[in-house]
Amino acid sequence: MRFKHLVAKTAAGIILIISGAAAQAQDVAGDWSGKLTLYGWVPGIKGDQTLPSGDPLIDLSGKDVLDALDGAFFGAAELRRDRLGLLFDFMYADLEQDGFATGTIIPGAAPANASAATTFKVATAALAYRTYETEKQVVDVYGGLRYYDVDADFTFQIPSVGFGTTLGASSSWTDVIIGLRGQVQLTDKWSLTGLADVGGFGIGSSSKLSWQALVTADYAFSDRLTGRIGYRHLGIDNNSNDLDLDLDLGGPVIGLTWAF
Repeated sequence: MRFKHLVAKTAAGIILIISGAAAQAQDVAGDWSGKLTLYGWVPGIKGDQTLPSGDPLIDLSGKDVLDALDGAFFGAAELRRDRLGLLFDFMYADLEQDGFATGTIIPGAAPANASAATTFKVATAALAYRTYETEKQVVDVYGGLRYYDVDADFTFQIPSVGFGTTLGASSSWTDVIIGLRGQVQLTDKWSLTGLADVGGFGIGSSSKLSWQALVTADYAFSDRLTGRIGYRHLGIDNNSNDLDLDLDLGGPVIGLTWAF
């Protein structure tokens, strides 16, 4: 509990520092600039989801995400004025998996079948402040909120005997997050970008702990268009809602950023 209180106070302190810095930044002349990014992320999913009773709803370990993907959208945006930045990120993924039993209850009849559908929505909004900047290196500290919404449904049917059942659960919560982000210019065209943040800390109905790490190699096609390729990992540990979630999602990410 002392650790949670310490982290919570630290997060609050960082957010207050950023807010104060943001107020000062408003007094500095400068125009707002922005970036829009569309990206694809194909994470391997390790972990499970369980109902409040402890019964497993769906085990996501070892599943082929591309085969299970019904729909997805990933996008990010950044607004910046001098040292002040506003960061936004949105992730949506709809996964559906089907399976059949190897045997049948009635010879020659249709086998038992099952399907599992899981929808993830994750939205992030954060305030960033540039604490270090040179011609080739920048470092930002940021703090904000990350909202999670997860829906899961499991259906099991035995057509030969007319049996069918459906289990479903949904959960949503918001984590306070704090993090660091940096960029290093390697050449005129190539640069490296990385970020890491942690959140939750067991405050209210938030995650016991959530964390994210991202690193990309960036290539500037022009002053406005940049391509990115790298790796992203998202960890979620939350058991205070209708779903008990302990998930690790990690995999390659590729995207395009347009600056304006």
